[in-house]
Amino acid sequence: MNLLGTRDIRQLCGELGIRPSKKRGQNFVTDPGTVRRIAALGVVEGEESPTVLEIGPGLGSLTLALLERGAKVAAVEIDRLLAQSLPETVRAHGGNVESLRVIQQDALQTASGAQLVEGTGWEEPRLLVANLPYNVATPLLLHALEVMPKLRRAVVMVQAEVADRWVAKATDEAYGAPSAKLAWWGRAQRAFAVSRQVFIPVPNVDSTVVEFEREDILDRLIQNGLSGLEDASKGQVERLRQETFDVITQAFGQRRKTLRQALALYAGSPNEAASLVEKAGLDPSLRAERLEVVDFAKIAGVKMNRDGEWQ
Repeated sequence: MNLLGTRDIRQLCGELGIRPSKKRGQNFVTDPGTVRRIAALGVVEGEESPTVLEIGPGLGSLTLALLERGAKVAAVEIDRLLAQSLPETVRAHGGNVESLRVIQQDALQTASGAQLVEGTGWEEPRLLVANLPYNVATPLLLHALEVMPKLRRAVVMVQAEVADRWVAKATDEAYGAPSAKLAWWGRAQRAFAVSRQVFIPVPNVDSTVVEFEREDILDRLIQNGLSGLEDASKGQVERLRQETFDVITQAFGQRRKTLRQALALYAGSPNEAASLVEKAGLDPSLRAERLEVVDFAKIAGVKMNRDGEWQ
């Protein structure tokens, strides 16, 4: 199989009349070695034809590398022209088009993993591999984890600044709402750095490949002292997630303020906020950057108890 190089990318852009869109974060990878390395991190040697979700395949650089490793690829592409041209590009470069399904839509509108493989006979994706644009990388990953419970792992290339946020821990300089929300779903770690020089057009910053693995949040919450969760239903856990994300959003929305002040609107008043935080076993004088995801969940659980939502 022939992967895409610089000449191929330029030729495809010319043939299709494509001018990379900054709004959509379109930077096409020109180095076959880079995409092969990413694909190898995702598709483990000897794994039998896994179904892989690829968001934003673009011209097909990473798609070809995934197909080369024997994966079935469900590719979600928002750009109509790119979505229409991808199967022909795969065919022209020796890829197996039967192992490719292209869904032309906004990935944020994906309803489920089952939707992506409907009519194919494939298993739902357990792996996400993608080169995600800076401006929507975090919402895309969070959405995929929310609506696809069978998604267990992700290998994602993002701008280095986004990677810093994803892997940051409490008290780290880059720690913020994206860090805490992603931690609800599991654990992220850096895999390797990618030079800006392997893209067309060349972006202003370097990129990083991040590996993510889903971990059971319920076990982590119980181990950290949240009571009443042992027999919680999926619906109750999802409601707690929504409430926890609300707490995270509010707390980091005014990250320089103490929890007493930052959560005043959420709780009803500064005094109510302080009461919630204290009942969660935390200090209201702390700032959001000091709390881990389980701490935010404790505050959310206290408020749900207060409001009669958590029985």
